[in-house]
Amino acid sequence: MGYRLPLVTTIVTFLMMILGAVVVGTQAGFACPDWPLCHGQIIPPLDDPLVIIEWFHRTTSGLGGILILLTAFQAWRHRKQSSLYTKFAVATVLCLGLQALAGAAIVVFKLPGYMTTIDVTNGMFLISIFAALTALGFRNRELAGNRVTEEQDARLASLFVPSALMVGVTILQVIVGGLFRHTGASEALFGRNDYIRNHFQDHMPSEAFANGFLMFHIMITVLVVAATAWVVAQAFRNKVLIAPALALVVIVLMQMLLGFVTLGTELALSPATSHLGGAALTMVFGVYIGARAHFAKTVKTVTSISKTGTGTQANM
Repeated sequence: MGYRLPLVTTIVTFLMMILGAVVVGTQAGFACPDWPLCHGQIIPPLDDPLVIIEWFHRTTSGLGGILILLTAFQAWRHRKQSSLYTKFAVATVLCLGLQALAGAAIVVFKLPGYMTTIDVTNGMFLISIFAALTALGFRNRELAGNRVTEEQDARLASLFVPSALMVGVTILQVIVGGLFRHTGASEALFGRNDYIRNHFQDHMPSEAFANGFLMFHIMITVLVVAATAWVVAQAFRNKVLIAPALALVVIVLMQMLLGFVTLGTELALSPATSHLGGAALTMVFGVYIGARAHFAKTVKTVTSISKTGTGTQANM
């Protein structure tokens, strides 16, 4: 399996997550009170901007879901090449199913705002699968071109521990950041409760709770920065994946800036949405680097020489 289809699916999944962030930022989550239809129709009256936003999000998510299933099917077709493809295919279907169930349950049962964090976190896992599949596709291309040496693999494998740590603290950051937003704590900093009221909740978190949550969020950001610095240091030391590592640094720095801008503008839609997008890109690049390092240790080149020539293939 090549890298192009997983790469396209990664991009489409990213765009779907951005649309989801727009839904949260505009309080459009319950503009369509039913699911999967909207006001009982496939195409509802589009005279309300919030209905347009939610309906467009659902429609594009449905189309994106088809692409996601296609990618899972292609991975399953290549399961004989590597057991990794079986794992990726199954994980994709499970994550996609959970994503659909979580979105439907929130709307149908009018669940509290913090339940949306499940949706966001699962979306991060989903996009991570495609980033890893993209990395595996690049690995296969290198193996097919016989462009891999043991020395290169050893240097690449050295990135696994720092990138795994970086991905781990980023997931924690996503969960904490999601709860900070979806419990209403972020709005409570500014004396508002728009989001939780939209989820049929009346109680606004206290100012002390909101500030404590913010401090915890910032503390984890420091861990993300430290882990990112370790990844970059290893990349330069071993002269591998320098471009993705530098891109990761830029994304993390922009993510920090967007966090401050989001607070400075009292959760304005553009910076808040971009902040979520930055978290998704951090996951994508972190997982890509970690997956490349992992495959350097586990997906090896097996060369058999015979009178007819030389063959190369990837095995677990």
